[in-house]
Amino acid sequence: MGKSDIDEEFLKRNISQINVKVQFIYLSMNFLPAALFLGNIAGAWKIPINYLVKIQVLITSLYIINYSIFRLFRKPNLSKYLGLFACTTIISIIAANGRVGIYISYGIFPFLASLYFSKRCTTIVSLYSWLPYI
Repeated sequence: MGKSDIDEEFLKRNISQINVKVQFIYLSMNFLPAALFLGNIAGAWKIPINYLVKIQVLITSLYIINYSIFRLFRKPNLSKYLGLFACTTIISIIAANGRVGIYISYGIFPFLASLYFSKRCTTIVSLYSWLPYI
């Protein structure tokens, strides 16, 4: 067993473990519209209910697609990019609305991408996370 075999095994395991973490974050995002709705009730902001429903439909549909690719089709590399892009897109859409300023995608998703130990993945996700704000 050579050094490259160990590195390959480590990277495969790492991709799988980080994908699980990203999936958990993505699953947690399904509660974001409900949290924003509670902010409406508390008077923190005023976001139209139909907008929150559209965001919920977008989050749920992207989650189902990504979960299918991750669990059913066993495509970890595709799931890696799709999960990070979907999370960044959802946060960017909410921030672009202008009603709630969310700048977390500047740093959190590039940080998660760096955990994959892939320069290419980190660069792509970093550029993509800044794209909506340009």
